[in-house]
Amino acid sequence: MRAVTKRRVTRNCQGQQAIPADLDTIPAPEPVAKKTRSKKAYRTQRADDWAHAEVGNPQPCFLCGSPALLRDPANGRACHMTCARTEALERGEQW
Repeated sequence: MRAVTKRRVTRNCQGQQAIPADLDTIPAPEPVAKKTRSKKAYRTQRADDWAHAEVGNPQPCFLCGSPALLRDPANGRACHMTCARTEALERGEQW
C-alpha cells in the first residue's frame, strides 16, 4: 500500500507537487555567500559621466570629425564615447 502524502495547493504548482508532511526535519540549506563586485562592474567617475551624457543633433566629433550624437560631459562638445575613451587612454588617464 502506498504512503499517503499531504498535498498543499500553492499558487505556482496548483497542487501538482507532493510536499512531505515532515518539513521541520529537513535541514535548511547553507546560506548563499554574497557576490563580490568584479572589476568590470566598477565604473570610474569619467565612465559614469558618459553613462548620463546628453544626446543632441548630429554634429562633427571634435576628435575624429564624423557626425556624433553624444555630447562630452566635461565640455559639452559633440564627441563619440569611443573617441573620448581612446584619447583618455592615450593620455594615460583611467577610464
